[in-house]
Amino acid sequence: MFNKQEYKKLLGLMESGNDYKADNGMAIGKYQFTPATLSMLESYYNLPAWDRQTFLNSPGMQETYIDYWIQYCESIIQKQNLSKYYGRSVVGSIRYPNIKAALNKYGMLAGMHLAGPGSIDRYFTTMYNPNDGLTSLTDYLAYFSNKTAGTGPGAIPIIAILGVAIIGGIVLYYT
Repeated sequence: MFNKQEYKKLLGLMESGNDYKADNGMAIGKYQFTPATLSMLESYYNLPAWDRQTFLNSPGMQETYIDYWIQYCESIIQKQNLSKYYGRSVVGSIRYPNIKAALNKYGMLAGMHLAGPGSIDRYFTTMYNPNDGLTSLTDYLAYFSNKTAGTGPGAIPIIAILGVAIIGGIVLYYT
């Protein structure tokens, strides 16, 4: 089952260290939105107008925008039947070359966040793997799919509490 709060927490950590005031000159806020994406969301969902300073100083506005971005990406997954790729093996390439995972909804949403909603189908049909110089589409697909409980075929629920991991019904103890 998809946990939006879990996804947002991990995305914020990866994008900015969960810093609402993060600004790298191209993308802004906790979730590192580009101005183009913010303007699209503002127009598409009739959201409150944003400007750089207001957005950076408003955690509430950033949370509203990420919630609508997730909704938008989920609608793309449904309209384009992208869930057919759940369970497919993905391997990181630049930042996380040693991570291999079965793609799930978390990985797919993260990939859309990094490279745009059209990137998922394009990757699986042409192997196009865009990157921002530090992180590739497949890095986000694999990392987020690996770090979360996930959804879809091939996903294995993982619960880790105080040195105990329950993986697919098997209890493992670790230190």
